[in-house]
Amino acid sequence: MKEIPELTFDEEKHWYRVNGKFIWSVSHYLTPIRNQVYGDIDRAVLDAAAARGTEIHFAIELYNAYGVTEIADEYQPYLNAYIDWFKEKQPTDIYEERRVYHPTYWYAGTGDLICSISGETWLIDYKAVADLKKFLVAPQLAAYAKAWEAHGVQIDRAASLHLKKDGTYAFDEYPIQDNFNTFLECMSVQNYIDKNTRKR
Repeated sequence: MKEIPELTFDEEKHWYRVNGKFIWSVSHYLTPIRNQVYGDIDRAVLDAAAARGTEIHFAIELYNAYGVTEIADEYQPYLNAYIDWFKEKQPTDIYEERRVYHPTYWYAGTGDLICSISGETWLIDYKAVADLKKFLVAPQLAAYAKAWEAHGVQIDRAASLHLKKDGTYAFDEYPIQDNFNTFLECMSVQNYIDKNTRKR
């Protein structure tokens, strides 16, 4: 999997730059949808969900790298769900947390997992939420896939891996091109908002 050294990320500010030039994230351009999904949810609830997601992501990385299955008891069912998926799908050529940007449409982002399943390259995003909003995940994945394509890496399929509190999972695939068109529409709307509210 190729590296993209000109793309950097400021962990504290959550800013991407390409050769030192600021570039908005995929998440920023999906703000119109995200506000619809999460706009009425209390900040503390969102922060707790983010903390849970971080713990589960880290545990998955340890499992992928070393076969370690350590995680806080309250999050064990989520990890169990991932392990069940892993054993069923048997992914190979695993790459995690790879940053990418689109040199034409000028956005950047970080995908959870790129791997090979049955000879095809999959881009997968983990979700450990009670209610998965597929209409938000789908354009996010499509944006990442098309950015990789712009760098010569063909993504064959894109999917969410919904890890559930009861220890089960759902693995849902999304068509890339249709959802990329949706992403570009969101990007256009958000650019209009930014222009008229004088954001960066």
